[in-house]
Amino acid sequence: MGEDNIIVGIDIGSSKTSVAIVQRDLNELLILGLGSAPNDGMNKGTIVNIDQTIKSIKQAAQEATLMAGLEFNQVNINLPGEVFFENSQGIAAISRKDREVREEDVNRAIEQAKSRDIGNRSIVHVFPQYYKLDDYSNIKNPIGMSGFRLECSIHIVTVPKINISNIVRTVTKAGFKPYQGFVNSYASSRAVLEEEDKEGAIVLDIGAGTIDIMGFKDGYPVLSSVVALGGSNLTKDLHKCLGTTFSTAEKIKIKYGSVVPDMVTDENIEVPSYAKHGIDKLNKKEIARILEPRAIEILEIVKKNIKDRGFDIEKFSFCVLTGGGAKTKGIAKLAQKIFGIPVRVGYPINVKGVVDEINDPAYSCVIGLCLGDEVTFTSDKKEDAILAEKDSVIRKIGNIIKDILG
Repeated sequence: MGEDNIIVGIDIGSSKTSVAIVQRDLNELLILGLGSAPNDGMNKGTIVNIDQTIKSIKQAAQEATLMAGLEFNQVNINLPGEVFFENSQGIAAISRKDREVREEDVNRAIEQAKSRDIGNRSIVHVFPQYYKLDDYSNIKNPIGMSGFRLECSIHIVTVPKINISNIVRTVTKAGFKPYQGFVNSYASSRAVLEEEDKEGAIVLDIGAGTIDIMGFKDGYPVLSSVVALGGSNLTKDLHKCLGTTFSTAEKIKIKYGSVVPDMVTDENIEVPSYAKHGIDKLNKKEIARILEPRAIEILEIVKKNIKDRGFDIEKFSFCVLTGGGAKTKGIAKLAQKIFGIPVRVGYPINVKGVVDEINDPAYSCVIGLCLGDEVTFTSDKKEDAILAEKDSVIRKIGNIIKDILG
């Protein structure tokens, strides 16, 4: 993507923007610069104020640039907001005399599986799941095998075109050139999962305004979704119940909050209060009792969202919580109780660098975005280029950007 394997990711979230400048070092990412800035221009994954979002991007980028000591232009970006998926099948006949499956046969099967009406949405990810060749099924790579009929099953992820348009325009107006785009859940999954985890993990990226979901079975994605709830919902409850500012409520949540009352001590703290015109004393357990019902409600909604899309969360082997909301005390314990499967907090793996802050689930998405440059072109058609990776095929968003910007 850049000189000396320099890659830049920009994660535009509902509460903050994160920018990471990294250098690929064998199988690891070396963090050269990291920046973040508050973002008041997003709401639940949707841009509501372009100017505020541009300001946030520029501030975060400046911080990362100063730390890294280098400037950049080309960036990988997240595609927040609504996400849709479909598990689809395609067929290709092997007509040549030797009946040997070649790369073009695989591409024909995938293209046939992708051929469907998606309305005002764009395909952003295509993940091959498995192949079937005549009577042989669950084949991971059919190239070089012989047969008459090749079938493929793929996981297609689509995003509303207007969402892509707004994100691309905003990043471009901030002075940067979008190169690749990834939905939040996929970027975060890449950052926190080992290959073997993909045999049965479900990942929840808990942001301020949304929870991005991706479920894996047998090494490939089978479920992609978004719930328009997040950590800010917990903060709003504290804000209303304590009669304090939203920013103060957020600080209280981070420092003293828990969604499991038994995990905090029976201790009083002093908090600013508008209602009392000054300082109010509050018990830590009372804070937890405010947060717990909302956390339970959100997790139950997530569980139902997954159920409505044809999956039982209990059928996944385990759950990984990541994103800033995963740092909420007790959230993994509560999720395990509600989901009925093991739950852990996911941190970025295979990263090192000059800052300790990177060991933080809040940076999982931006680190995942920086893994995008290992993809390579497999299509000769520039306007329909598909990028191939070990476990996925990713559509380059350059074509979409070209359409948007002219």
